[in-house]
Parts: sequence; structure tokens; C-alpha cells
Amino acid sequence: MMNLMNRANLKFMIFPLAAVVGIGWVAWSNFSGSYSLCSVASLLAPNAASAAQPAVNKPDRAVPKAFSATTIDGKAVSLADYKGKVVLIDFWATWCGPCVAEIPHMKAAYTKFHDQGFEVLGISLDNRKDTVTKFTAKREIPWAQVLNADIKGGQDPATLYGVRTIPTTVLVARDGTIFATNLRGERLAKEVEKALKEPAPVNTSKEAVTATPATATPAAAASFTVDIGRPRGPERDGLGVLDTAAPKWDVDKWYNLPAGKTSLDIADYRGKVVYLYGFQSWCPGCHSVGFPTLAMLIEKYGKSDDVAFVAVQTTFEGYSTNTADAAKKTGERYKLSIPIGHSGSKGNRSGIMKAYKTGGTPWTIIIDKDGLVRFNDFHITPEQGMKLIDALRSRQVANVK
Repeated sequence: MMNLMNRANLKFMIFPLAAVVGIGWVAWSNFSGSYSLCSVASLLAPNAASAAQPAVNKPDRAVPKAFSATTIDGKAVSLADYKGKVVLIDFWATWCGPCVAEIPHMKAAYTKFHDQGFEVLGISLDNRKDTVTKFTAKREIPWAQVLNADIKGGQDPATLYGVRTIPTTVLVARDGTIFATNLRGERLAKEVEKALKEPAPVNTSKEAVTATPATATPAAAASFTVDIGRPRGPERDGLGVLDTAAPKWDVDKWYNLPAGKTSLDIADYRGKVVYLYGFQSWCPGCHSVGFPTLAMLIEKYGKSDDVAFVAVQTTFEGYSTNTADAAKKTGERYKLSIPIGHSGSKGNRSGIMKAYKTGGTPWTIIIDKDGLVRFNDFHITPEQGMKLIDALRSRQVANVK
């Protein structure tokens, strides 16, 4: 399995999974605008102890991240197009030896099972489209290919799926859930055969796979819908509490507090829209995307009486580096005058992460005027943030307790 290390116009940072005791460092940063995430228990975490023969990962039938793209031959494609079929999402690159070695196994499975409803969608981590075009033509690879670098704004498949090494594969079942990951060699065909034996769902419309899962809204919460071009929370169970009362923050250390304050919590912001940004001082994505987005939104709404910004270092790894002092220095680095907090220490992961069920950094939480969580997920773009904040500002306070 090949780590995504420095190559030509591509730079990646990898930390072994074992070094962080099961907590993954998801690194993805290149000159085309993609960025790095620090992710807890990544859905696609490889077995670092056995790179040569990785174990098949059997997730608890999670819903895969939806994405849309254009293939290298100019055709629109999305995960929804494969509803009712078994599809292998293959993250690879022409320069990756282990990836190339897997091609015969994928071609064999494709030849054997394609007529039964098996498809492959390649996500190339190359930088040049013509490189992939020439390679796939020479190798006679029949399935569609997407150039990951063509998709901007953190919505590229490699970022959405937390890919840290290649080859990485995700096998999606007929019902639109993840059947298995990390498939290599002869095991691929075996798992494809098993997945094909499952019956196709009755509803095979595209909407069934692209729609955001419904979230139960508490009786006290005012209903809220807004189209920002993406889900307002993760599509995986166990992450990102949403449309419910915002839990307390339980922050260990504060800086830049308002006069007379020794601490802050969500109760201090009733009647305001709160943009709560979770970061770690060593997180590449926090610096390349998260903080610039925060700065843009502060510039637009910083003088508004009904919008507040708070940044908290939500530490879950690298405790000796992501310290309270590092949080303070990070705030100073970006000349932030907003409250800066630090939450988390060795043996006691960040209280905000636990209470809000966040999945890593950069992480964004947006809370409405009534103290209800309305966004809770990895990075949001400035445009999406503005649309959501504007929608929440226009709502009347319902005085939800």
C-alpha cells in the first residue's frame, strides 16, 4: 500500500495509524486546492501493521459520501448513477506501483461480474488528465475514471472519503451502503460475488442515494430546512448531533475573552447565530482551508450583533503539540480577536468532540439563535457558510429552552 508522499505537484503528509493508537491522520494536500483533514477513526482506515496484505474492512453498512464529477472523457457521473448495482470506488494513481498491480485483479472481476451488475469507478490521484487517459488506453481499462484534482472546495472524493494511502477501495452494495473496503487481490472477486447475491432495493431512484438522511427533530425545536448544496451533518451514524439543543462546551482554557468573563459556554450566546470552529494547531486542513474560511466569514459578519465566532482547539491526538499554548499562538498567528479555547488533554479527549460527536478537524458547528445545532460536519465553504448564516439570521427567536 503506497503512502501519498511528495510527488511532482503533489504533497501529502502521513502519520502511521499505529502511532496515534487508532486515530487516523488523514492527509491530502496539493497545489490544486485540496486540503488535509485530521480524522478520528476514519471509515477507510487501513491496517498499518500489514500493508502488504491488508485486512478487509467490513464497515457497519454506512452510507457512502455522495459526490458528482466529470469523467476524463467529459461525461457527468455521480454515485447516484450506480444505485441498484454493486460498484467499486477505486482510489489510485498511475505512479502507484501497488495500484497498478491491482489492475489485473479488478479487470478479472469486472469481466466476470459486469453483466451481473458490477461496475468500477476509478478516482485517479494523478495531476494530469492526459496521463490517466494514455495509461488507461494502453492498459485497456474499460471503466470510468475521474481526476480527483478537478474537483475543488474540499468536495473531491479523496477528501470526502478520508483517503490517506493508495490503493484504497470502497465496495458499495446494491442498496447504496458500504459493503466492504480495503479489497485487494483475489479477495475482491469473492466480496463482489457476495455483494451481488444481495437483492437490489425496490427503490432504485437516484434520490434514494443522494438525499440527506432524515434527522429526528425534537418536539421543542422549530423545523428548519435550507439547501446549501450539501448535507448539514455527516451521513454516517454516530457523528454530528444535529437539529437538537447544543450541548455545553466544557472548554479547558480560554483566551481573548470579553471583559469580565472567565469562561464561555453556549448559554452566553442565546439570541445569536454561533459559528464554532474546531481546529488543531498541527492540522494542515485547518490552516489551508478552515482558518481562511473563518477569516472571510468574520470579515463579513464580525460587526453583526446577531452573529458570534468562537474557535476552539479540539484535541484528540498529538497532545504534546496541540497544547493550550499552541491554541493561543495559533489565534495570534491569524490575528483573531474572537474567543480562542483549548479543549482536550492526554487521557481526556476534547469535551466538545465528545458532546457534539465530531469526527476530527477542521470541524464546523453552526448553532442558531435558539441554541439548536444547525450544521455539524467537516469543513464548510465560505459560500455555504454565508447562505446558512443568512438563513438563520432571518429566523425569529423561538425561545426554545
